[in-house]
Amino acid sequence: MLHYYLCNTHHRMIEELLPKYILDFTLFAYLLLNITSEFCRQ
Repeated sequence: MLHYYLCNTHHRMIEELLPKYILDFTLFAYLLLNITSEFCRQ
């Protein structure tokens, strides 16, 4: 019972957190690319 609960909670947590992390990472990567291209253009 406890094992089942832990696995479900863990899985749900990953499903909730992963999209947020992916979104943050994409935004960060996008900003980094913009800053780098602006810096290199000068």
